[in-house]
Amino acid sequence: MPKPISQEDREFHSLVARSNMATRWGNDNATELKLEVAEAKITRAIEKAVATAPPLRAEQVDRLSAILHVHAQPTKKRGRKTGAKRNGK
Repeated sequence: MPKPISQEDREFHSLVARSNMATRWGNDNATELKLEVAEAKITRAIEKAVATAPPLRAEQVDRLSAILHVHAQPTKKRGRKTGAKRNGK
């Protein structure tokens, strides 16, 4: 008998499907959905790693947070310019 799918997994797969459809059909929200899928994938990976890791020291958490912060990019929804506009493109 197949393993039951959790509600979290259903929501994730639904998001991926909506993103794929929006991309395929050229919908205006395709980019936003791709960002949501990327965030969901990263969140799942971090949650899995943290669940199996021993407790981290504060400086280790700071280093990991810095990695995420360096790769963070302001979005239009926050009222800031995107990377392309900041660079004059």
